[in-house]
Amino acid sequence: MRGLLRLVVIICFLSTSFLSKAETDSVIITLLTCSPGTYIYEHYGHTAIRVENITQNTDIVFNYGMFNFNSPNFIWRFVLGNTDYFLGLQSYSSFIKEYDYRGSFIVKQKLNLSNSESVKISSALIENSMPENRVYRYNFLYNNCTTMARDKVEQYIEGDVVYPEAIELRSFRSIIREHNRIEPWAQFGIDLCLGSEADRLQDNRIQMFAPLVLMELIDNAVVVDGLGVERRLVEKREKILSYNDMPSAVFNLLNPLQATVIALMLTLLICGIEWYRGKIFWGFDVVVFALQGLTGLIITFLFLFSKHPTVGSNFLVICLNPIPLFLLPFIIAKIIKRKTDWFHMVNAVIILLFMALSYFIPQEILPATMIFIFMFAMRSMSDFFLVRKQISNRK
Repeated sequence: MRGLLRLVVIICFLSTSFLSKAETDSVIITLLTCSPGTYIYEHYGHTAIRVENITQNTDIVFNYGMFNFNSPNFIWRFVLGNTDYFLGLQSYSSFIKEYDYRGSFIVKQKLNLSNSESVKISSALIENSMPENRVYRYNFLYNNCTTMARDKVEQYIEGDVVYPEAIELRSFRSIIREHNRIEPWAQFGIDLCLGSEADRLQDNRIQMFAPLVLMELIDNAVVVDGLGVERRLVEKREKILSYNDMPSAVFNLLNPLQATVIALMLTLLICGIEWYRGKIFWGFDVVVFALQGLTGLIITFLFLFSKHPTVGSNFLVICLNPIPLFLLPFIIAKIIKRKTDWFHMVNAVIILLFMALSYFIPQEILPATMIFIFMFAMRSMSDFFLVRKQISNRK
């Protein structure tokens, strides 16, 4: 409560100061880019806007990356893609201390703006930070803390901002993988959920959802006025905190590729033992097909109901869906009764066809994912033909 009251007082003070004496104030706008952190929501870095009012002797950071974990149904809304973020304010000194404690670098880029442009941007940010205006619907790829900061700056520049075209076309998936490489299991899980839309090559502007991409592009951007006169958008670039670009990799006993290879080998070993003994270990089937069904349940739910971009075009839903989970009691019952279950043949054929035709599917599939789904196909084939053998031996 005390923090909220303090925020309201700051907003009221700033709005009065900026709006009443704007034309005579000397204002400096700086873009702040922070390197990635260790938590999954920090893997992509951060962008904020610093507003220094020399006349008023204020130094405030406007941060579009604020969210409240304690808001009602936050996790559920996040899964559905209905997450609300808000514009927050803090002093420049406290912002620096926060990222210094985290061990992130900060690059500040002083923008080459006229005082009129700077005042307009600062006034717009103050207006945007009012309680009735500060909340916005967050979208990880198209409307996040970085794109919001970029758009707010561009909106009040007198001229057109032209960015360099030197950066190669890249997909969302490649950029996301690059930022999640310190945590392979997070990368694996996210990769499972992303669809074919994530593999489309994107131009420079779309790539700016990533703070480090925006930082590099804006560094070489120019402003072209109505007369065709150019000026550099960034007047000066400086690194404030000198830490590594990326945090250290998270320790894992096994990475996803190693784990899926071991899981496949274990599955083949158990299948071999079953064929030798002529008996199916149905408890292992509970684990295998529950895993297939639960993974498929998550992918299918995101595919059908989530508003997150790219998850609605995921071809993996063909192989990974909740059907095995719903059929699990019947699968186990038929194994125990030694009856043919055509689910296994259908499951194996669909997965093997998917793998055979994956070259023609407009979606990049990781080797670990291929091994993961191949394991389910092998288990289904073993179960199907071993039951058929048991039936044949009874005759």
